[in-house]
Amino acid sequence: MHIKVSLLRDLISQKRFKGVIYLSGYYGRENLGDDIFLYVLFKGLSKIYPNSKIITYVEDKNKLPREINELLLTNSNILVFNFSHNRFIHLIQSVKAYLSEIIVFGGGTYFYDDHPKQKKNLMFIFIFVTIAHCFNKNIISVGIGFDNLRYTLTKYFSKQILKRMDKVIFRDIDSLMT
Repeated sequence: MHIKVSLLRDLISQKRFKGVIYLSGYYGRENLGDDIFLYVLFKGLSKIYPNSKIITYVEDKNKLPREINELLLTNSNILVFNFSHNRFIHLIQSVKAYLSEIIVFGGGTYFYDDHPKQKKNLMFIFIFVTIAHCFNKNIISVGIGFDNLRYTLTKYFSKQILKRMDKVIFRDIDSLMT
């Protein structure tokens, strides 16, 4: 994981960056792999950018691993919020998060279409990434996965999302080749 953190340091060019970094992922849903990735991003980014706020929204803070909760107690620059179950408030939370100076998509398979809700999810990511791109925000992905896409609409959204990212680091060669 040191490779990915050092790459992030290179991607975020301001050495004394003091803004807000938003981590977007499938966190707080009892998915250990993604939560480990969140932990590594928190640790690495807080060490490289000690004056920055690092935020994320999760499904349920109570479902995060103990190590992340311990990290939250010792570092006041790392903030974790639960997404609201109210759709309107959830939308406002998402827009606010995507207006952070830097958006990092971290870990997990982002691009797939074998779930009924995924077309809608990709559409919202596309809209949020487009808004962030219009405001010249840095958009980076680290360790994301890609499955084979079957539907024209998910292929379109995925391609447009990737075009708006400043840097993309896939988690494996299969994701890169897809």
